[in-house]
Amino acid sequence: MRYRLFLLILLTLLMPATARADDPAAPENRVQANITFKELGERTLTLKTIYDQSSVSFSLPAGRKIERATLNLEFSHGKKLLPATSDLTIVLNAEPVANIILSPENADRNIIPITLPAEAFIPGENTLTFRLNQRLRTKGCGDVGDSRLWTKIYSASFLALETVDEPISADLGQYPRPFTTLTPLADSPQVLFVLPDAPSSTELTAAAAIAAALGQAAAWEQPPLQAVTVSQLDTADTVNNHLLAIGSAERNPLAQNAAPGITAATSPYNANRLLLTVSGATDAALRQAGEMLATASAWANFSGDTVAPMTVSPRPTPARTARATFAELGFSDRRVRGIGTHDIYFPIDIPYNWKPTSDASIEVRFSHASVRLDATTSKMSAFINGFKVSDVALTKRNDTNGRLVIQLSPRQIHPGRNWLHLSFDLHVQKEDCNFRYLQEAWATVSAEKSVVNLAHVNSAPPLELRYLPSPLVTPEDLSADIFVLATQPTPAELTALVRTAAKLGTYVSVDGLRPRATTADAFNPADAPDSHVIAIGAPETNALLARYDSALPQHLIVSPETGQTANQEILEPLPASIEYSSGYIQVLPAPWDSRGTLMVLSAFEEPL
Repeated sequence: MRYRLFLLILLTLLMPATARADDPAAPENRVQANITFKELGERTLTLKTIYDQSSVSFSLPAGRKIERATLNLEFSHGKKLLPATSDLTIVLNAEPVANIILSPENADRNIIPITLPAEAFIPGENTLTFRLNQRLRTKGCGDVGDSRLWTKIYSASFLALETVDEPISADLGQYPRPFTTLTPLADSPQVLFVLPDAPSSTELTAAAAIAAALGQAAAWEQPPLQAVTVSQLDTADTVNNHLLAIGSAERNPLAQNAAPGITAATSPYNANRLLLTVSGATDAALRQAGEMLATASAWANFSGDTVAPMTVSPRPTPARTARATFAELGFSDRRVRGIGTHDIYFPIDIPYNWKPTSDASIEVRFSHASVRLDATTSKMSAFINGFKVSDVALTKRNDTNGRLVIQLSPRQIHPGRNWLHLSFDLHVQKEDCNFRYLQEAWATVSAEKSVVNLAHVNSAPPLELRYLPSPLVTPEDLSADIFVLATQPTPAELTALVRTAAKLGTYVSVDGLRPRATTADAFNPADAPDSHVIAIGAPETNALLARYDSALPQHLIVSPETGQTANQEILEPLPASIEYSSGYIQVLPAPWDSRGTLMVLSAFEEPL
């Protein structure tokens, strides 16, 4: 089994963000935030077809009301576009908010401020859609594919949002909201886990399991979570964030007024934030309360501001079958309309312990218009992970029951998420591109008839960083994962714990997540022969890392004579514009038992 070492730039997943509040004493907490498209993960959008559209998505936390909003749109376009037939429409959550005529006067890169209606925003996911018409000719289709046909929307475009807190309801019946609507954007509240000093294994396990279930429910790209112990709290953290306190009243002052089990209340530091307490007088009671929040099926029984401890049983998970229709995988029929190119994407997830054989395949069943569709130019192209595998002409022979079988080569697919991309290029006879031909040009992919056949043999999950989160999500309830921290973990290490657990939760769908966590002094490798151990921190404070440093691909103990590790790697410096901290992610067979896995998250400087 191979292992790999990456010297990396530890990005937002492992870097605790510093919460900010304009005035910690003011519960209203009015905030003006500017959010660029780049900060939302978008690159500059380039649109090159006569009818085109693209979108930018962003999340807004529940409990924050939009008072004013402006989109500062930075764009440019081809100077030869005809203003009479070229325009850009901006849509917010299906509501058109602006239309811009594309003329020579605004062809060069420029910024246009666009007022967005505050009432069009919703808590959670929001979408800005850019619909484009751009033409070089008034008749025919001679401008299709012309290089002068383009519009760019730059990633420097930004949303200017003025928000104010709204009173929040301490109702467990709404759980996991508002936590699952939170974002990692600057000035947005996060969930701050607060643990007792020198947290016990039971307390750390509760934090890991709750974070994993929140990640599963929210599907966060960057989990907006932080974690500290009681003595590490500061004023800005308590005022700006929702608090999730874990531990008994004797060990955690935030739990003093909480009943055993789960209690929701408004935060004592900000009436517009929640304080959620997970408490139990014994380890068994605390473990039970933590498992309630880590089991999504149990949330339907929550109501009011208190839920007493109860035993929860996760819903059984149906065995994954190798052969399934698109509908059984959760897809619905997909239909495209109008002349031009249309793209459809289907995610195909292959379990990490499956090794597909040469019998693996995807059968796509489709139908399309036939009366006016031009069979000489209309086609469907299929791609697997970006590799073209087939072109199919759309003719009368396949208009009602089209069928394409794609044999899946092991060179094209891999464990984890794969993508089937179907591109339809639709044209009608004697078409005039001033019209869309929405009724005359269409195609549909059937979810009930299309089938994925992942014929496979069972194998060990690959142990390589390029396949992460493999093997950490096998089994899917994360019960084989054990986080190991220092006895006195830092805020950075605790935050790495909850963010990593939350991210692992996004990769699984089973009910009831059960990762574990402990400290190095309480961890015995002999008790975890085939577990996935995730060691966080540095060898100076984490005894597990110190003990097995010599087995790591990249040693972490720094020599007092040279000031470097035994096999220190040299990196080319990154541009000054990139903020980063250097550290290591390492994954290897567990040095104490090759049946297990050791993953190391470490850094040579704060933050982890």
